[in-house]
Amino acid sequence: MGNDPSAEIVYETSRYKALVDEYDNLSTNEGYLDWGKKAPAVAAYMSLTIARVRMVIAQGKAKLDQGKDSKQRQKITRGIEQFDQFQQILLRQLANLIKIMNTLPTGSVKAEFEKLIKMNVPNPDSPYIRIFLKKSGEIRVDGELIDLDALKIWLAPLAEKHGVVLYTREDPQDPEPPATAKQVINLVIQHHLAIRLCLKSDFSDGIDVEGKLRTGNR
Repeated sequence: MGNDPSAEIVYETSRYKALVDEYDNLSTNEGYLDWGKKAPAVAAYMSLTIARVRMVIAQGKAKLDQGKDSKQRQKITRGIEQFDQFQQILLRQLANLIKIMNTLPTGSVKAEFEKLIKMNVPNPDSPYIRIFLKKSGEIRVDGELIDLDALKIWLAPLAEKHGVVLYTREDPQDPEPPATAKQVINLVIQHHLAIRLCLKSDFSDGIDVEGKLRTGNR
């Protein structure tokens, strides 16, 4: 599958396990509310990992279509199968976390938690920024050339509004990522932002003709 992007996938399953174990020991309204504030960030982290895995699988399938010899095709196929198995595990964990999130006690605690969830679930009117990385490592946000320090300034207010990052790079099928790719992704994770990995340079697979965020079947 190559060194990238699979090499960038580091999934800390302890985040999920710790959150689930903590839920089993909750007993007070304050405890449930505090847990409810942590859960969306962990769910977003899991969703980001799933998106990365899907990108690896898509790139693997693209390589299969390039007419490799039988040994290479077998190796790529095994890699795809392994990442697909990993994806299925992540999907089950995320589904279980969402199920737990939906079983919070009724009353004010659940109402407050549902409000938090609603704030963190992207919708067509959610604010977003578009991050495009050139092969040279150049970073452009909504067409503007910036550096990593400036990117933090863009991400902070977006996080406060529970926005979304639309991310792509020059030739996304290229197995070699830009030099700044890892730093950019890490900054998005640190700001607990939802991320949409796009394959089109104009981000049309992330936003529609009206400039609205694509969600679900949009």
